[in-house]
Amino acid sequence: MIINERHTNFSRKGIQLFRLAKEGLTILNSRAYFNDFTVTDPSVAIRNDSIFVSAIHTNGGVDKLLFLLFDSDLKLLNCRLMETDWNIQTQDIYADSDGSLRVYGYAPKSGSSEIKKYVASIHPNGTLNWANLYGESGDFNGGSAFVANGDLVVGDNQAFFAVNRNGTVSWSKGFGQEWTYTIKGSRYNPGEAMMFRTGLDSGLYYGIRLGLGGSVGGQTIGVWCNSPKFSATLPNGHSLLGSSSFAGARVHIKLSEFDETGRFVTNYLVDNIYGYAPTGALYDVNNYKVHVDPQGNFYLLGVANRQGFFVLRLNASMSFECGYESNGTNPSPIAELSDKSIDVQALSMQNVNYTFTEEPPGNYKPVCMSCGTGLNAILSDTTVCLDKLPYVLNAGNDGARYLWQDGSTERTLNINSSGTYWVRLSNDCDTLVDSVTVNLNLRPQVQLSFSPDEPLPGETIQVVATPDTFTFMNWFAMDTLFAQGANFSWTSDANGVYNFIWEVFDDPSCRTRDSISIKISLVDYYFPTAFSPNGNDLNDTWGPVGSGIETYTVRIFNRWGQIIYEGENRNWDGTFKGKAISSGLYSYIVELNDSDGIRHEHRGTITLLH
Repeated sequence: MIINERHTNFSRKGIQLFRLAKEGLTILNSRAYFNDFTVTDPSVAIRNDSIFVSAIHTNGGVDKLLFLLFDSDLKLLNCRLMETDWNIQTQDIYADSDGSLRVYGYAPKSGSSEIKKYVASIHPNGTLNWANLYGESGDFNGGSAFVANGDLVVGDNQAFFAVNRNGTVSWSKGFGQEWTYTIKGSRYNPGEAMMFRTGLDSGLYYGIRLGLGGSVGGQTIGVWCNSPKFSATLPNGHSLLGSSSFAGARVHIKLSEFDETGRFVTNYLVDNIYGYAPTGALYDVNNYKVHVDPQGNFYLLGVANRQGFFVLRLNASMSFECGYESNGTNPSPIAELSDKSIDVQALSMQNVNYTFTEEPPGNYKPVCMSCGTGLNAILSDTTVCLDKLPYVLNAGNDGARYLWQDGSTERTLNINSSGTYWVRLSNDCDTLVDSVTVNLNLRPQVQLSFSPDEPLPGETIQVVATPDTFTFMNWFAMDTLFAQGANFSWTSDANGVYNFIWEVFDDPSCRTRDSISIKISLVDYYFPTAFSPNGNDLNDTWGPVGSGIETYTVRIFNRWGQIIYEGENRNWDGTFKGKAISSGLYSYIVELNDSDGIRHEHRGTITLLH
């Protein structure tokens, strides 16, 4: 059985009821009821075929207690409004075994800073049995637990106390400053309650077991929670504390289990769950309600950021397909309780009939079956070096819906400046906010040149790089530092192609390396007219002489045209088949490629002298 606030044009103007099947959690029936004023925070209690609902009715800034009775077909049978001088905020409604309903909450007084706890006893027909204010003026924090002997155990930031069926205080206990406020309570054993509270460290929560007369039966070990929302007692006597838990950018439900002695058992984290929504994905979960049936099945209802609701069902063994465990405990001292007087003040309420109009229910559809498909945060902080903008952020998670901080809805986002960027991703079962900090660096753009354009051996060459405003500027030749700065002068006496690399940067993580090739070439060669291969190391061989020669082939002919020598890049030593030949006149053909890549053919005669 589910009660949800009914939203019309973003105003909470009524309620919608759902009946779900235990197996499969499918919607069996749904009815919606509308009025002209705001209705919030509904709570439900069920006895046999009757469904009792308490809620807050707001009109002109004044909050009143709203009581509704529905049959098993979700048809509205009775509606009553309790009017008083106090603003009534409802937190829980309980069905007592004597047939009455007990409503608990807090009440700020209109036009005053005074805030007190209240309990009201209501007959099933909607008439008020009694209503009282309790305790000193406190704050909005508090919790309650309805126990089997008919007492309603209440806790606030000052005391624990039990209210019996007549509205009188059965017992009351004060406590020290180690407790700041009660968040929720749960039934434990007949006449006993487990009240969950936080200590001075507001992130650490404890359970304290209270027995008959307010005796302390023990205290649990503390667990870390974020905004605890509910607690419950399982059929095996274990207590359960539930809260929202943030893991990275995703919101989970956290369940902390304690055994019947108050010993911590384990934590559970549940991520993707089964939900219904009128428009699509379920968002951050809050406003939980919890129910444990006699068979030990555990049901948890949560409102999903005003977009719908979800239902989580666990069996008696607390097993579920999409959960995982996370342990971690911290000890806490036992609280010392002392007797404390609780002021009781009758709360006058005027009980009037009220009307809701039935209207067609909203078309809620299931948006997450079983564990669904979870989303993953894939963006990571980075520093990048780019040749040009923009830089592309990719949120991944194929099939998801995207909403970037600039309102764009694509999977990728083009950015042109450093900064922090976020994207909200959602699918039918999950939602995730992913963020990334990006530091963008543009790689320096440079130009290299040299002069003269066609340098010769021995000529001074000026090498120039622009711009010259970088913090670090280094020239390298053959991976060895050659010069520093933007410009340098250089001379080479030999033909060749010389390569230099200029590396510049302001940020070492973003460097530019550019290269320049300088060709030095002088083509100036000749062919001797004679040579004397006599072994004196002077003119012992014959071939082209000079600079600018890359490759050449020499062929020598005797006077009858017979080739007596052919060599590639080797001079003739005046022999034929390894033997010296006689002096005389010989012809040659030389094919030569110069350093400018030009092919030449030279013909002539040479004189061999002995």
